[in-house]
Amino acid sequence: MILSREKSGTFYYLCGANANHKSGGNQCKGHRVKKEYVDEDVLRLIQSHMKTVLDTEKMIREMNSASRNQTKDSRV
Repeated sequence: MILSREKSGTFYYLCGANANHKSGGNQCKGHRVKKEYVDEDVLRLIQSHMKTVLDTEKMIREMNSASRNQTKDSRV
């Protein structure tokens, strides 16, 4: 992806394969996406992955705690 700025000041991500398309390749037809849309989606994905990591850490802590408690109970 290539970041490009229009004369209006709006930023777009352009498919980097477009240059190859112009020289005879067929990878891309010149797609473009507003930068703000890509940035929002990337941020949302990062937040989702971070939530998954934090939820996993919490589950591991709870399982370790339960395991320690079970070990203490079996010694009694």
